[in-house]
Amino acid sequence: MHIHYITNTRGGLKVGERNQALGVVDALRATHEDAIILEHDVSETVRLNEILHKFDKEQHIIIGVSDSGVKAFSALSASKRYIAVLIGHEVPEYQELVADKISILAIPSYVGDCPAELKGIKIVRTDGVAHTMTVEKARRAYHDWKGRFPIAGNQPVVVAMLGGTVDGHDLQPAEAERMAEYIAYKAKKMDAYVLASNSPRSTPHDTESFTRTLSDSGCDNVFFPFTVKNQNNETPYRAMVGLAARSPENRVIITGDSVSMPCEIARVVPPEQIAIYPVSNLNRQNKEFIEWMHDSGRAGRVDTGNFTEDYMPYPALPPMDAAGQIAREIGNSLYFPDFS
Repeated sequence: MHIHYITNTRGGLKVGERNQALGVVDALRATHEDAIILEHDVSETVRLNEILHKFDKEQHIIIGVSDSGVKAFSALSASKRYIAVLIGHEVPEYQELVADKISILAIPSYVGDCPAELKGIKIVRTDGVAHTMTVEKARRAYHDWKGRFPIAGNQPVVVAMLGGTVDGHDLQPAEAERMAEYIAYKAKKMDAYVLASNSPRSTPHDTESFTRTLSDSGCDNVFFPFTVKNQNNETPYRAMVGLAARSPENRVIITGDSVSMPCEIARVVPPEQIAIYPVSNLNRQNKEFIEWMHDSGRAGRVDTGNFTEDYMPYPALPPMDAAGQIAREIGNSLYFPDFS
């Protein structure tokens, strides 16, 4: 078996899309340990077609993400010898143009404009977006980093993640300071230590304002800058998530301009320990996501006006695992192939 995933990361772009594809690849590896894994840039579909032709007697799974996936699939020859899976955080534009190539379309449950059915395509509605975070990865990262977290004994922790620009729109002036004030307020009530980080989309001004306000607040805190290049190594993001999951007293507060990071966190941390902080520059997708996370009992929502949190009283839910959901649907297609 060959598992192909198509990315668009040249020049540092579309890293989030690659992370979604890798999440599904990781989930497939669990049941297909001998599979050959191949990554293709969206501009390399000629090579992909050559491999499909050369190994036409073998099973192929091809994973494409969002509009990059549509572009790549449009260059493939239609065939029953591969299972093409199109995933994304929203319904890709022009996906109907490659409907004859796609076997599975996986779209998060919160997306409102996903079609109910498409002829010949299995539509999978997932709990959030796919990603590479797992409980084991978060535990290992915490083990590697715990000596560098300046926390005394069993002191509770607030993990805080600052977002940033969305679709060219920045946070409003003083919004980063306001979030930092809330985090400090929360930490003081909990007698907690604050571990904070930012996003690749955080502007230098917002990052500086955020960290300055935390420093001036009087609460114990430390800030770790986040960069895409080193996201799984030098920066402790995964370790912070692993730490948050270690005790029910700990909390995670994250701005609502991100979809991927709350989904990653919710894979490891229970819903009652996660609060999403709405910000001013949310797009439609962000708003739908926050509403779904709150209404489905996946996370709390911060009222930024009066510094309170609202949680739905839902029973215990299984961890969010969109990648696993997609991998299971691919597995069903493998066992019941249509090679007619």
